[in-house]
Amino acid sequence: MLIGEQLHSIIRTIQNQCTTDEQMDIISYFLSDSYKVTDFLSVEKGNDDDTVKFYSSKVSKESFLYTLPNPTVVGLDHEIYRVALKQMLQAEGIETNDESRYSRNAFFKGKFNQGDNTRDVKFRIVAEYPAWDRYDGDYKIIHLTSVGATKEFSILHTDSIRQISALRPSLDDSTVKSTEIKFGRFLNKVLTEIQKDNQYLKFNAKDIETFVNLYKAHNAFDRNAFEYFKVVEGEEIKKWYLEKTYERGCGTLNNSCMRLEKCQEFFDIYTNPENRVKMLILTNNDKLIGRCLLWETDKGKYMDRVYANDHIQNLFKKWADGNEYKLSHYNGNNNEQLTTKVKVDFNKQFPYLDSFRFMSFNEDDQNNTATLYTQEPRNRTYFLLNETNGRFQLRN
Repeated sequence: MLIGEQLHSIIRTIQNQCTTDEQMDIISYFLSDSYKVTDFLSVEKGNDDDTVKFYSSKVSKESFLYTLPNPTVVGLDHEIYRVALKQMLQAEGIETNDESRYSRNAFFKGKFNQGDNTRDVKFRIVAEYPAWDRYDGDYKIIHLTSVGATKEFSILHTDSIRQISALRPSLDDSTVKSTEIKFGRFLNKVLTEIQKDNQYLKFNAKDIETFVNLYKAHNAFDRNAFEYFKVVEGEEIKKWYLEKTYERGCGTLNNSCMRLEKCQEFFDIYTNPENRVKMLILTNNDKLIGRCLLWETDKGKYMDRVYANDHIQNLFKKWADGNEYKLSHYNGNNNEQLTTKVKVDFNKQFPYLDSFRFMSFNEDDQNNTATLYTQEPRNRTYFLLNETNGRFQLRN
């Protein structure tokens, strides 16, 4: 069974909201062992707050279109794939007498390079070639071909069902109908199947009820999430940098290098009202679950990096679209040079900056006005604001 990315993120969030170690362990077993459950081919969040939708394993995998954001095309020379690769090459009409030709290069024929971006390309499964029998069929090579791409792609995707595959059914494009069931029923069935091979997994009806309530609450929050967004400025920015305001399990937010108490003295560049820097925050029950800086630049309003888990980051992107903020950080347009003017006090310390980390200033300017850049400025001395200790680097 393959768990869709959105549902996987929701279940991770549920795990972080559990109040007992036993319930957290149940979710861990669910996420790590669900691949063993064969009744479901793929499962994703449902249309209602308390449902999931799934595709039965009786449905042919060739019926789906798939996305492959990060293709795995390395390691095919390992002996695990020797038999599968030979079969695949023979199916392509490639001679396999020479052992040295048991490599991916014999198949790609220049169609695909490691650096090619397949993120928006849809693929269909052409064939699957299982590896050696002594590996219990856990390893295989999947031959994919692109559908409707402007550039020709034909990819080998190595896969082990012991891991979460990067191969994702593109459900919106599927002509196969899904079935929708209650989350509690689904969870109980999957955990019961896992329990058959896992003597350590213990759960009861109360646990299922807890997970269902957390699942429904999460989805209800998502539906009304824009009510919980707030733009703050000045000293309030410092407050929401502090980790004691954070909810647990919020991805990059909980690992932010500026979350510590000692960093509270670094934020003058943000709290100075003349600099017009703001922060967008998203809270749940008064706990921070996501934040990002908002800038006014020479090319319009700009949203900086979002600190949150993947699912919450998508909500921030939707907010940006609705409020006319640029998202060049997410659109891969990192080569665009943006600038903004700020007042600085060189007697104070500086934070770690994600996007506007290059700073220059005119020594003759008595107002201490500096320029921040998203790209390295040319032909001038600048400061690199990329330190976590409040300092900066001088670059010539």
